[in-house]
Amino acid sequence: SGLMIASLLAERIRKAIMAFEFHGVGHVTASFGVAEYREDETWESWLCRSDAALYAAKEGGRNRVVTDACGADEADEAELLDLAFLRLVWRSNYESGHALLDTQHRNLFEHANNLLIAVIGERPTDEVAPQIEALVADLLDHFRDEEAVFRSIGYSGADEHALTHQGLIDRAGELVANFTSGELALGDLFNFLAYDVVAKHMLSEDRKFFGQMQAIRDTAG
Repeated sequence: SGLMIASLLAERIRKAIMAFEFHGVGHVTASFGVAEYREDETWESWLCRSDAALYAAKEGGRNRVVTDACGADEADEAELLDLAFLRLVWRSNYESGHALLDTQHRNLFEHANNLLIAVIGERPTDEVAPQIEALVADLLDHFRDEEAVFRSIGYSGADEHALTHQGLIDRAGELVANFTSGELALGDLFNFLAYDVVAKHMLSEDRKFFGQMQAIRDTAG
């Protein structure tokens, strides 16, 4: 599992433990620390980061899940997650100021949350297939509209950004095909949408041309 799915599963376990009444003990609580293994680190380092996250959970009041935020990508993911409600959270500082693009971005957040519900509920493939088709269609529409916007403002990174879009589209097609054939878990599709599309692309790459759009609006105003 990726960092997001692992964190959400830990939260699900935490809530189940808190709600259960143990014989002779009653209700108890548990704290969790979650860290994702990095290819360039030792097992000892990974366990150390997990342990540090667990310690932070206990120091923060216990009965909670703390996700390791070592590095920018994980910090972005931690900001996105609302573990209390098991969903991704749209924040005002994610807005570009362009009405259409912001609406599409929020829509992709909702797609991610709907996929998350399906992951947690272990929904069958045939039930989530239409949802995935709608997601891919909206993603294609968004990329097309976004490319039209940044070309209209003369964004210098337009060609490179379009190539990034194509890479995400190709990856989405590959993952959907693997999921449909039973070779991929639904959680991996959620990781792709929440991490690759939302955390890494929308909240990182897209912001590179937000400033130019703001400058144009300021000049026009």
